[in-house]
Amino acid sequence: MENEKKTKKDNSRIKEMAMLIGNAKIEENGNIKSKKGKSKLDIKKGIKEIKIFKKIESEKEYLSRVDEKIQKIKEDLEEQLSDQDKYGGHFDHEIENYLFFVRLQEAYKRDIQVNGFRYVATNGNGIDVDKPNDSCERLLKTEQQGLAILNSLELKTPAVGGDEADNDLY
Repeated sequence: MENEKKTKKDNSRIKEMAMLIGNAKIEENGNIKSKKGKSKLDIKKGIKEIKIFKKIESEKEYLSRVDEKIQKIKEDLEEQLSDQDKYGGHFDHEIENYLFFVRLQEAYKRDIQVNGFRYVATNGNGIDVDKPNDSCERLLKTEQQGLAILNSLELKTPAVGGDEADNDLY
């Protein structure tokens, strides 16, 4: 149900941008001239938003990418814990908590990608106000929580096999 609302919102946004662009004439020198009373700024904004919107992955692509990422992280964390002989429900619970924060981080990143760092909202008086995207601040907080979980599990970067001399950068 929520995906359908998102799709309808996306489709209406695309139609709105297409109408803005359709009501414009792009001159040879690159200037935009309005045909039907739309301002040049509205049309430029529409063109910019369509370019940005094209770069955003679909909901289906986003969900499959996040699911793959979560699965890889889960396998890696479980492997690291088993290498340290740490077993039990507590550790499984902590891994699930960490994966929850990874999902949140991905959701915040997507929100920033779709809506930007700042967005325009209409306040109670009907005036458009430029507001910061709360996902930016929330992303930092969830990353800190995730790192705290990894620290509590005492997980480190896996050791690389082979001679130490082979790993020297000099």
